[in-house]
Amino acid sequence: MSDLRHDQQLYTVPCIYQSLVLVMAKEIEANGVHHHLTNGKTNGFSKHLNGHKPNGKLTNGHHKDKKHWRDTFWESFEQTPIIVAIWTYLGYGVLVVIGHIRDLLRTMGLEKIKSITEPKLQGFVPLYQSWESFYTRNLYRRIRDCWNRPIASCAGAEMDVLERKSSDHNWNFELTGKKMHVLNFGSYNYLGFADNKGPCAEAVEKAVHKYGNGICASRQELGYTDLHKELDTLVAQYLGVEAAITVPMGFATNSMNMPSLVGKGCLILSDELNHASLILGSRLSGAAIRTFKHNRKKKIQQLKWNVRYFRRRCHEMGFIIYGNQDSPVIPILLFMPAKIGAFSRECLKRGLGTVVVGFPATPIIESRARFCLSAAHTKEMLDKALDILDEVGNKLRLKYSLMPIPNISEKEIELVED
Repeated sequence: MSDLRHDQQLYTVPCIYQSLVLVMAKEIEANGVHHHLTNGKTNGFSKHLNGHKPNGKLTNGHHKDKKHWRDTFWESFEQTPIIVAIWTYLGYGVLVVIGHIRDLLRTMGLEKIKSITEPKLQGFVPLYQSWESFYTRNLYRRIRDCWNRPIASCAGAEMDVLERKSSDHNWNFELTGKKMHVLNFGSYNYLGFADNKGPCAEAVEKAVHKYGNGICASRQELGYTDLHKELDTLVAQYLGVEAAITVPMGFATNSMNMPSLVGKGCLILSDELNHASLILGSRLSGAAIRTFKHNRKKKIQQLKWNVRYFRRRCHEMGFIIYGNQDSPVIPILLFMPAKIGAFSRECLKRGLGTVVVGFPATPIIESRARFCLSAAHTKEMLDKALDILDEVGNKLRLKYSLMPIPNISEKEIELVED
């Protein structure tokens, strides 16, 4: 993209996973950003100059810190071992063949059809593609118990999961009445704000008493208050742009709003590891798309220590993990389809709740478990999770890494625990 003019306006849409940059045709002066830390204890506080000239000198986004962040930048995307890739493809191939055989038996009336079939009506476009329906009933259904687990408590650093059982191979579930208390490594609760006690919970309670529950509605239906306006203004000032619209996190937020921001004739520069919602929204917009290499860092003190510690231990145990050394989302590669469900079930059995992801949300040979670290996790919680991970990794033979152990350390970061 070297032919792009450097003074084109950059509109940044922040996402909890990766960044997405939309390059528009309008040319204006880009705003400078200066990051500032005080005593190393500001937990990521940033002061944005937004193009102002202190003392008559434009900083233009340069860091005053002597140690530039690029000096310590490190991330890993280890290549899939060829043998593992072959076995993964074979595993999916076997499942597809068995699925077609079972579909044939259902067609012949030898096996009961339990899935909902879509009527073929003239003039109506099918809601689901044939492959999508096939995958759901023959592959996803086998390990459906690993998703949509009912939570019976606040999803903080720990949580209660309701136990379910199925007598028909995951077509239907029944609650057993039992609860499992597990470590929560599957929620995007980076700063620990999801807890039902503490300053955030108290502020939310006060806001509900003052504004009511109507603020959960859309902006057209009593869902926009002075609080939302204040947040929009604060975000715009932080990013150095004229205005900003803040929206709750969700798949539809990215996939449905992208086409309203850009369209045919626009160019989207997209992080190669963007979430599926951003990828779908970009494609629906009709804009030209160019991808760039993933580049992301975090500066939150407590969270950063947790991330470095957890990643270092995972590398030392021999797991293949992706991402930047400071990214709180830590994917551990599982590869083979049979190990997706096995990993989730074995971890939950030992008191560890996490998220597993497979095709089509990931490339077919890159199925993974996604660990989401939080500042609310204590070192004792991390150690317990790592012990479980080590045990399950040995049992399922998940330690595929062939690369030397990277030099990742959390020792330079002060551990601050409440």
